[in-house]
Amino acid sequence: MIEELISETLNKAIEENVSLTPYNYYKLFIEVAMQKGIDHNSLKNYLYDEYTKQDELLDPIKEKINLIIENLKKEMSEISNNISETIAAQENVNLEDSSNAYEELEKLKKINLSLRINLEKAMRNIEQERQSLEKIKVKVYRDGLTGLYLREYLQIKLKENLYFMQRYGRIFSLQMIDVDDFKDINDKFGHQIGDNVLCQIGNLIKKNIRTSDIPIRYGGDEFVVLMPETDINSAKKVAEKFVQKMSKVVFRKKDEEFKVTFSIGLTSVRKDDTFESIMERVDAALYSSKRSGKNSITVFD
Repeated sequence: MIEELISETLNKAIEENVSLTPYNYYKLFIEVAMQKGIDHNSLKNYLYDEYTKQDELLDPIKEKINLIIENLKKEMSEISNNISETIAAQENVNLEDSSNAYEELEKLKKINLSLRINLEKAMRNIEQERQSLEKIKVKVYRDGLTGLYLREYLQIKLKENLYFMQRYGRIFSLQMIDVDDFKDINDKFGHQIGDNVLCQIGNLIKKNIRTSDIPIRYGGDEFVVLMPETDINSAKKVAEKFVQKMSKVVFRKKDEEFKVTFSIGLTSVRKDDTFESIMERVDAALYSSKRSGKNSITVFD
């Protein structure tokens, strides 16, 4: 199945005279798959082994969400009951009867205190559940090998940042990183060494970005870094740091040593950008780096 899709995608690219950049190839591949009636989820199962475990991952998430809903219903019910008691107590207070006015007021204070405590408890529980859901979300969108986010998370965060740009004028920059000659590394040293290279790159990226930046394993040996509120010059400095840090890393297999280089495409957001337009631009910048001899950075501003 995959071999057939790859073959037809390549034929389509030749027929339509499309430059086979990673992004263009991905778009054509999806288009060919859809024409054959393969839905997106099925395609994921074909391409990524981890997606065969999707139901196993989603089931506990669904259970957790249901538990959160039930807990919140319980909290809201308790609060509602206390509100009802408070209203009833207020209605029953008879200030003209001085003999029991003090007693009724004290009762009312206790009910109000109980209500405040329950509200505070409910808010704490809601915050704990929110944090719990955030952890679950991170787990769903994490790549098992590198610990970076998956492509699906980029789609969410990039669209979010495009909205912030259009609504509030918040700029951001985008890097696309490709490991030079990664296939040769796999062929010569084996996939275990190749996986180690990807893990090291993932660690290098994480150590040299801000907590607000979003590192993505885009697929295979490609990485993307989304950098909110970052202009092109600042983003380029980060890219240069990646290249400089990587140049000092030496990989070994037995007695043989080798180094790894990057090709990087870099762009920043424009006012009229869409998800597709900015991805095509950063992809083209990366492709330009590849054509110019690799181990380089190209900026398409």
